[in-house]
Amino acid sequence: MIALLALTGPPGVGKTTLARTLADRYDAGVFHLPEVAGRLRQDYDHVPHLLVDPDPAGLCGDAIVAYCVRHTFLEGFPPAGEVVVLDGLPATPAQVGYLHALATLCKVPLAVVELTAPPSVLRARAATRHPGEFVRRSAVWRERVGQIRNAAVVRRRPYRLVDATGDLNHYAQRIWTACTASDA
Repeated sequence: MIALLALTGPPGVGKTTLARTLADRYDAGVFHLPEVAGRLRQDYDHVPHLLVDPDPAGLCGDAIVAYCVRHTFLEGFPPAGEVVVLDGLPATPAQVGYLHALATLCKVPLAVVELTAPPSVLRARAATRHPGEFVRRSAVWRERVGQIRNAAVVRRRPYRLVDATGDLNHYAQRIWTACTASDA
């Protein structure tokens, strides 16, 4: 692993779609938290904190994220690929700290990219998946986004805002080039 690329943003902005696109196009590894947490819950039923601590903005709270990141990258097997794309992280300021610590321990650069889109675009995208939770999760995101940005700046980690309403191929290439070419 030579770099970590964290994709964050409000619900419906396209984090998972972009992570999969980057993985397919550039042979990157993807750390998709719901998949990792689900697998760890299944394999390690003795880990009670993976069964609780829900995050109002997502599926996993800070304790779950900390365990999954530590177990996957430091105790287990990180996703294959020279660059690992962290899908949907950080979702809280504390998670910025976890990723900062991970990058420091692994001695690799970490770039955080916040995907943005107008509310109308986000509503249309979220309506196909979780229409009932969209308003609540969006409100929580708006409360946290400033703290997440500040946490990245305080830790001197690159933080980029990218408009995710355009052509996926265009901004995928732009993100990859900006976050990995100069850092690797």
